[in-house]
Amino acid sequence: DIIYDFGLCLELLTPLVPHAFLLLAPIGNFCKSVSVSIGMSCRNSVLTTFVRRENLGEISAKNDAQNTITNLTGMALGINMVRALPENPKV
Repeated sequence: DIIYDFGLCLELLTPLVPHAFLLLAPIGNFCKSVSVSIGMSCRNSVLTTFVRRENLGEISAKNDAQNTITNLTGMALGINMVRALPENPKV
């Protein structure tokens, strides 16, 4: 999560530092890709610790459903937060 968040922060910084876009965007994307790869490779090892009756598929499906709900909830909160911002902020 730390590597993913770092990559996301680099991508979010690109509008603030446009002259460094070609440096920040690829490094941010690389960090996010590495984080997802690490997470996917460790996923089954972590999920098997919750298995009691050889139900890894059921646990995996529930994990995916929880991830989907949290992602959609975060997206909805982000959209509502953006809507709450003033159209012409004073900087």
